[in-house]
Amino acid sequence: MKARNELAQYSSRGPVLATVGVFDGMHKGHQRLLQRLREVSVTRHCLSLAVTFLRHPLEVLRPDMPVAYLNSQDERLRLLSQSVDTVLPLTFDLELSLLRAGEFIELLREAIDLQGLVVGPGFAMGHNREGAGTVLQSLGKQMHFSVEWVDGFTLNGKLVSSTAIRQALSDLGSMDEVRRLLGRSYSLQGTVVKGHGRGRHLGFPTVNLAIEYGRLFPADGVYSTWAMIDGQYLPAATSIGFNSTFGGRIRTVEAHILDWDKDLYGKEIGLVFVQRIRGQLHFDSDHALIQQMERDVVQVRALLKETSQNG
Repeated sequence: MKARNELAQYSSRGPVLATVGVFDGMHKGHQRLLQRLREVSVTRHCLSLAVTFLRHPLEVLRPDMPVAYLNSQDERLRLLSQSVDTVLPLTFDLELSLLRAGEFIELLREAIDLQGLVVGPGFAMGHNREGAGTVLQSLGKQMHFSVEWVDGFTLNGKLVSSTAIRQALSDLGSMDEVRRLLGRSYSLQGTVVKGHGRGRHLGFPTVNLAIEYGRLFPADGVYSTWAMIDGQYLPAATSIGFNSTFGGRIRTVEAHILDWDKDLYGKEIGLVFVQRIRGQLHFDSDHALIQQMERDVVQVRALLKETSQNG
């Protein structure tokens, strides 16, 4: 079990209050939970610790169902580290999934002076999610650790959840809603790879991004975005989807960086999504496509003039 070795490398610095989860998205609901964890930790003179699984449990339990992540692993760990005293990443594998709730707690306590858990609604741990509700409360009494549940976080009566964000992002492309639920703009990072050069031929050169496997894309369409290149934020019109005009069969992410025509092949860049300006369209001619791209650029310029560089 990889988790046992990872825990053995953890250096405990005193009593700990912990929360456990994947925390994909690090949205406002997660932020509220971690805020409460910090508050209770200060009151009880403990360290706040977030135990996070590097892989989503569904990747192990349901390998036939691919998981699309809202964060890259590095981004998630960075955001967690800004929210708690310590982050402890663990590998979720089949052996770990078979541990009962009490066995998982004992595994943690081999390395951690665990004084209590602060968890969100519907939280469960252990094989078949047996450690939930009153069962987890009973385990706490038997094993001498406290359990506090934090209510779900709502905005305008709507529960903030990774599921709600995925729907707003991939079904609707509603970047305002995504930003409201996340508390920040959605972003993607990738490496610039060679494309077919059609954008340059049309007068709108684009960079084609190879995004890390498993990331969730916004809905197909054209977006106003900020391109993050070597610490600079540059305005860009970004297209996501299948290039139906040219018979494309592979979903791509292409960004036309405004007033920029430098070689970026092999460079790692990011895209901060501000607003979806239209869906994907089919054009019968290059001329019609060029006219639409000209309109897209005008609209992107106008939108980004009103938006801060971090979206």
